[in-house]
Amino acid sequence: MEQYRIQLALASADGSYVRRITEYVRDTPLAERWQITAFTNGAALRHYMQGGLPVDMVAVDTVLRDELLSSSGLPAVPVAALCDGPGEPLPMEVRAVKRLQPIPELFHALHAVYAEHAGRRRVHDDSGGAAVAAVYSAAGGAGKTTLAVHLAHQSASAGSRTFYLNLETWNGSDAWLGGGRQENRTDDGFAQLLYMLESAPDQAATRLPGLCRTDSILLFDYFEPCRNAEDRISLQPQAALQLVDAIAGSGLYDVVVIDTDSGISGLHMALFQRCSRLFYVEDGTLACTQKKEQFLAYSRDKWGEAFLHAEMKRITVRRETPGNGPDEYNPDRGGDGQAMEVPFITSWRTREGGRLLPSARYRSAAGRLLEEAGMAGAKGRSLC
Repeated sequence: MEQYRIQLALASADGSYVRRITEYVRDTPLAERWQITAFTNGAALRHYMQGGLPVDMVAVDTVLRDELLSSSGLPAVPVAALCDGPGEPLPMEVRAVKRLQPIPELFHALHAVYAEHAGRRRVHDDSGGAAVAAVYSAAGGAGKTTLAVHLAHQSASAGSRTFYLNLETWNGSDAWLGGGRQENRTDDGFAQLLYMLESAPDQAATRLPGLCRTDSILLFDYFEPCRNAEDRISLQPQAALQLVDAIAGSGLYDVVVIDTDSGISGLHMALFQRCSRLFYVEDGTLACTQKKEQFLAYSRDKWGEAFLHAEMKRITVRRETPGNGPDEYNPDRGGDGQAMEVPFITSWRTREGGRLLPSARYRSAAGRLLEEAGMAGAKGRSLC
């Protein structure tokens, strides 16, 4: 099913700014979410708005906004004010958006304004919800977060609206994400969404875009690491499921990738049951193999049929061992019948400082995994 595109009237007296935005959107997956009609003068914008043509939202700079207000007032749709800095006086119904910022983050901010004002109208038919993938390993250091990030990045790059949800006790995704932990930020989207699910669950979907961030390189949405570790440590299975359901059922995403930690608890089991696919990561070492066997024996004994059902969703992913040639993918299936390999990128282990960047070779492997899981091009549908 083709998704609904938000009809955005983008108005700025700066023609080069408008041209840069429209050209960027046209050549990226943002074109599947947004339909832009651009204006560089107020008369054309007023004529368009008064002509009854479809408009879901207006984003307008200071010059044209003042002209619009002086003539016919604000349109009856969400309005984002493209501001150069804080402190600009705005009508109560207008939301400020920073004009000069990376374009993916600009459109994330615009979508937050749209969702706040018009979020009760879903951007597509989300009756099936998003496809949900969980990434897990019983052994630390096997490459679980690397796989989760690349699955989410490849999914987003292919045009699926994707959310990366890190549920590790100790969130190590900062190395991959451009935002990182910012001490001057007072918001904590993860904690705020959990609180909202308790106090006002009907508002969760419309507030979600304002609680997360978009990475300008990896292209997916995510929460910054918890400012208070207790919020994650005390997370209970039911609350975790509510969190996943809120994101997957919001109508805003096609794919959700959950990065779990290496423990095993009722929370893990709840996620295994909820997910559409379970990617199990191993590195081929004896220690990792032994931990996997212990994990499987324990889980089968403790949860019985429920775990056996979750196991049917499992795809085993083996990281290639250091020293193999770059294209030498081991066909050995390790007794699982569906083991697939991803490359080992030595530079990620030797890099000092700065963010880690995705690998084209690893992304290619992630694409094959998404195809194997039936999640390639998952748009508005669930595999459950």
